[in-house]
Amino acid sequence: MSALGAEAGGAGAAGSGRRGEGAADLARVVGGRVRVRRRRRGLSQAGLAALIGHERSTVCRWEAGARLPSLPSLLALAAALGCAPAELLPE
Repeated sequence: MSALGAEAGGAGAAGSGRRGEGAADLARVVGGRVRVRRRRRGLSQAGLAALIGHERSTVCRWEAGARLPSLPSLLALAAALGCAPAELLPE
């Protein structure tokens, strides 16, 4: 988390309005990678959700970058999408 804190302005960022920007960027990157891989596998959001035991709306929120999947969900996503978990994360 320290890298995200540094990008968002460090410890004094709490009042600057920039605190969550790094996390929001991360959510958008992860969501985009999930969407691309899901489509490549020919899965609908509902189909992917069924494979990993979540609701379609949850997959939709991940893909939109509105939420980040938890670590267990990220591992399940990677397995269902046939990739390593690291492939869903930014470099």
